[in-house]
Amino acid sequence: MTIIASILALLQATAAPDAADPLAPAREGKLQCTLPDPVKKSCMALSRYVPDGDRRYLNITRSLMGKKPEMILEFKSPTVIEGNAACGIMARSEMDEAIIYVDGIEAPVEVRKPITDSLLAQVEGHLGKKACQRIRRDGDGLVQEVEIDGQPTPENTMRVSWVDPTEGYRLRMGLEPD
Repeated sequence: MTIIASILALLQATAAPDAADPLAPAREGKLQCTLPDPVKKSCMALSRYVPDGDRRYLNITRSLMGKKPEMILEFKSPTVIEGNAACGIMARSEMDEAIIYVDGIEAPVEVRKPITDSLLAQVEGHLGKKACQRIRRDGDGLVQEVEIDGQPTPENTMRVSWVDPTEGYRLRMGLEPD
């Protein structure tokens, strides 16, 4: 999976498959785990949704970007529920305001800015566009599908699950083994 696909999916990590209440698991305190490995209890990204009005949430996503030193990217993304989808406009401000933690300490701007600028360059063509995600059942799991400005983006399809924070899930690098 490319970094672009990861960023696009994570900028608006999605809802659950219940059209009437797509973020019900989040309101129950669960986190969305992108590319879950239930055996190793790890995720490529973990997203928490904070209610922010009627059918509106603030999605706070954390993703591991490096192991030595450990680098975690955290960004916040406004999300609006539209039918059975979680949607938002991909904005430059999400990366401009992102936080990068290096070994658990918030990195200063001179460390953060080159990294977020590089990520922005990779998604530049999608800024200002509406990203919507829907989750569907696939066998015994869930799959997230992404549309950008109404166009399907199959390269951004990936497995997701809802996990309880007490289950001990942690971040891992993309598709790499732990």
